[in-house]
Amino acid sequence: MYRVLMVAMVTACTAALAQPAQAQTAVAGGDLTFVVGAEVSHDSSVVFLSDTGFADEPDQSLALSGNARFRRGVGTNGRFSLSYGLTSTSYLEASSRDNLLNIVTASYSHSVGQASLGASYSKAWSSLDGDAFLELQSTSLFFGAPAPMGWVVVGRVSRTEKDFEAPLAFRDADADALGVTASRRFGATGVQMGLSFIEEDAVADILDFGGYTARGSISQPLLVMNQMITADLSLSYEERDYETFDPAIGAIRADERTRLGLTFTRDFLTGLSLEASASHRMSRSNLPSADYDQTSVGVAARYRF
Repeated sequence: MYRVLMVAMVTACTAALAQPAQAQTAVAGGDLTFVVGAEVSHDSSVVFLSDTGFADEPDQSLALSGNARFRRGVGTNGRFSLSYGLTSTSYLEASSRDNLLNIVTASYSHSVGQASLGASYSKAWSSLDGDAFLELQSTSLFFGAPAPMGWVVVGRVSRTEKDFEAPLAFRDADADALGVTASRRFGATGVQMGLSFIEEDAVADILDFGGYTARGSISQPLLVMNQMITADLSLSYEERDYETFDPAIGAIRADERTRLGLTFTRDFLTGLSLEASASHRMSRSNLPSADYDQTSVGVAARYRF
């Protein structure tokens, strides 16, 4: 299930490199965080890709996850972080889609005045229906600093390597990306905007592409029936322009992908959080298997300790 796993792995890598502070347990020389969770979701379009081709149909899933993260200061201005996450996803209709995702991330940042710079490394590997499927490694350098009018800007350059198991080894690829993110708070409202560019070189020349992604999000606390709930609204748009003529469609492939997401979260002082989410993805492409609409809804519970 190439599409589902690739989205999950890239999202997990990105989140791990920018994970916010959670509840902390004091340990010698640093602090330790644990998060466990469960999510039930319905997806209108789950695609399975193997050597036999594509299948596209709705399905429901249960995802169980766990994460451990250790952080400690290094000297006066440095900070080191090491985390490991595991997510097991089971599908109701077809167990052949069941997958297991692991991700390890190490990062170091150093403050220089009000600015900070650092490096990070992530490795993610997954299995599909009990068999090894995909390994992804990402190395990044980043720099962050305050900007005028209360904005904070972070720039990042990264290189990612994707390695598939046979018979999908022709999809192995190296990708170079450059991105910038700007964020600011307006009172209780948080706003974030980002723009990134990518060039990917695959084993199969027909899969080489260049593109960009623009994204934005707003986070707003709301008081609903005397309960404080956080609403997060996100929107992203991606364009990919492939470089090689595809004889299957008689043209050079071109993709446009738009995703709109909305999440409501209720945090409790005990470390428990409840979440409800919905998203809609529109993928437009002159390659029929990449032209689809996908709607997902889900509820989740997580506990931090």
